[in-house]
Amino acid sequence: LAHGRIRSFQVAIGCLLLLILPLSYIYLKLGYPPEGVLCIGIAVAVAALFVRLYFLKKIVQLPLKTFITNVLARIVLATAVAVLFSVEVYSLFSAGMVRFLVVVVLSIAIVIVSGYLLGINSQERHVVKLFVKDSITKARSRLGKKRKGGR
Repeated sequence: LAHGRIRSFQVAIGCLLLLILPLSYIYLKLGYPPEGVLCIGIAVAVAALFVRLYFLKKIVQLPLKTFITNVLARIVLATAVAVLFSVEVYSLFSAGMVRFLVVVVLSIAIVIVSGYLLGINSQERHVVKLFVKDSITKARSRLGKKRKGGR
């Protein structure tokens, strides 16, 4: 019984993802710009997400409303904030290497901050804090051993 469900899941997702190729071909053949192929890929990936959610609800009774509010809404909010700030930073500079470097560095920082503040809940933030503290402690101890061993 499980093999049949997994096979159905894999066939549905595989066929959906394979649609990217013919859709992109048709899109380009109609004379549209190549950047649109990325949008096609994103749209198909979003459709595949909803197919996955359908199967998860059917197979393991995933509570969709809870998942959408606790996971998807947070991701969409954090992503929207990060994109808006990054676009604003991009528009502040004229084209060139300086804009590229500033936008890359600030976009990474914005994604981290918006993901931390908006993309995860307080329990997950606590886990992240512990991980960062533990990583810093380990890095300091390694640096201390290297300095003592090098002398």
